Amino acid sequence: MSVEIPVNAPADFTMAFLHDHFVERAAAEGNAAATLDLALRAPGLGGLTLEKAVDADVRYVAGRGAPTTLAIAWRPRNSGAFPRFRGTLTATADGAERCRLSLAGSYVPPGGIAGRAFNALVGQRIARATLDDLLRGLAKAAEADYRLRVAL
Repeated sequence: MSVEIPVNAPADFTMAFLHDHFVERAAAEGNAAATLDLALRAPGLGGLTLEKAVDADVRYVAGRGAPTTLAIAWRPRNSGAFPRFRGTLTATADGAERCRLSLAGSYVPPGGIAGRAFNALVGQRIARATLDDLLRGLAKAAEADYRLRVAL
């Protein structure tokens, strides 16, 4: 599964910002991993959303395009029917001050056969919308920080 959006900030800046964003959140919480509050948005289900805290581990991928690729993985903070995710965040330059930010990865739906059936019916749409919302939030934060630094 993959989502991609444009970002009004350079690729190297965007990835350094995102790396530091996660490292700072983890340090503030006293954990090795940062907490993300993911809003699971269910398209076609009347705007139903569910917030879930997950522990996220984000780090540069050594020797594979660093500093423009980050490995990202998360797992549910508490038990519950929520998938674990593993993938990459990548920024590709699209001009001097723009990039395309993509989040690509895979997840295994929880719940065995019932979870796989749910995933086939609506879970994939929920996952894509959730990743898209996460990516948009990260991009907005990177853009705001870049604008602030350019204005100084």
